[in-house]
Amino acid sequence: MKTLIQILENSNSKLKNLEQNIRRLERLKEYSEELTRIKETIEGFKKTEYKVRESLKSRNLKKKQNDYDYYDPGKYDVAYFYVKSMNDEEIIPNLNFKPSLMTKCAKCKSETPVLMSYTQADDSPEGDSWQAVAFYICCRLKEIKTITSSNRFL
Repeated sequence: MKTLIQILENSNSKLKNLEQNIRRLERLKEYSEELTRIKETIEGFKKTEYKVRESLKSRNLKKKQNDYDYYDPGKYDVAYFYVKSMNDEEIIPNLNFKPSLMTKCAKCKSETPVLMSYTQADDSPEGDSWQAVAFYICCRLKEIKTITSSNRFL
């Protein structure tokens, strides 16, 4: 027959295993959320590229300068671009959708292109505010890391 001490030790061991499993599940959840963010970013990048290219084709065919039928990146959804250049105040997108500015992952040191998200943060009669965020995706570590962000009012 088990003694009370044996039952207590067995319960403590099971409790430790449960706590380890909970921590493991939390890490898996964080990893899954990060992979989802990466997937959404890649899909958003493809969507932005498609919409910009279609808009440019449409504008070129119509030959109108005042055509309001074009895609306004970031106006109604987040737009994604490669970064052409950036400084302390501004992040400049590369509109030809080819990598130009590269950076190294802070952890694994692999080289990767710098990307940006661009979205309208506020739409008002007084003016609009826009937010740009420069970041990179480390494919080796499967992480998105923010480099800098900027806000501007137009």
